[in-house]
Amino acid sequence: MKQSYPVGETDKILSESTPPKNVLAIVVTRIGDTLLCTPALRALKETWPDCRLTVVAHSERGSVLRGLSFIDELKGFHHWRCWVEGWRRTRKFDLAFLFHGDQEKLNYARKVASHVFSDPIPGAKRDGLVTFVPASVSPLAAVDDRLRIVRFAGADTNCLRLSYAVSDAEKNWARKFLDKHKVCSRGPRIAIQLKGFPTKSNRDWPFEFFKALVGRIINFYPDSFFLITGDRESKADATELKKCFPEKILDTTGQCSLRETTSLIGQMDLYIGPDTGPTHLAGALQVPMVGIYRAAVPSRFMTPFDHPMFRAVDHPRSGASNPHDAAMDEITVDSVWMAVEDLLIRSGFCPI
Repeated sequence: MKQSYPVGETDKILSESTPPKNVLAIVVTRIGDTLLCTPALRALKETWPDCRLTVVAHSERGSVLRGLSFIDELKGFHHWRCWVEGWRRTRKFDLAFLFHGDQEKLNYARKVASHVFSDPIPGAKRDGLVTFVPASVSPLAAVDDRLRIVRFAGADTNCLRLSYAVSDAEKNWARKFLDKHKVCSRGPRIAIQLKGFPTKSNRDWPFEFFKALVGRIINFYPDSFFLITGDRESKADATELKKCFPEKILDTTGQCSLRETTSLIGQMDLYIGPDTGPTHLAGALQVPMVGIYRAAVPSRFMTPFDHPMFRAVDHPRSGASNPHDAAMDEITVDSVWMAVEDLLIRSGFCPI
């Protein structure tokens, strides 16, 4: 939900008669968090269409921002950049926006921009160069929480959907890859992300549940085919799943780059996965998708806005007093299957 903030000194920094010409956004975060910033980045360009928007992002994960029409320049963040820019002391940006930053990135922003908008950073110096945007009184959806930073500076957008651009070359590569592996196109082609990243394993749905779900889908849609995505951490489970359904599984775990995986997801009829980076990518691509969410962070905080073919499967104990103790095996196969079946039927696939 959009919130209004008292601008105070902000209206002295920003004036409608002098819109910023050069704007910097620093988005050095994980895959999903980077994608969740795209509505905020779009807002900057929509509000100041003549500005040059430069985005500094994680050197690898920032690739999810490549090709977006509202970003004029995309750079990778490196620690040496802070030193070099500090040595030059050139303030080439009128405004800088720091998303989920730290002291190092704030120092970098201070060196290169005339004014910085940022989340509060513990222990950071407070002066006229930086505006720390206050947190919301009540929890916000992730997209709105990032928009909070730019809204405080007067930027906004009516489009809340996540953004990702697949190039024509990437689309062609994905089609050829699927043709090479003889991926069936008669029935639904379904991408499954078995795991998130290792440090957040509490988000993962049990492997045995995924196996039961795949078996049920095949029973009702015999021509279905499954693309298993993920890194090397998912390899053992993907191998086991292929043993169970040898003619129905294409295992790409640990084999494809981030953008290659995304281009493959874009060719699918459905995506299923827990709350992790590829799930946000599927949301940005507007692929029909089923997201599986833990109790501590229910779907209302992570939902891909403006996505008509998104179905959330929330934990039955979402909103409980002790959500962190709620195991993911409390989310039943039946509940996920109901969401899957609904989307497949809406996409025009008829069960036997």
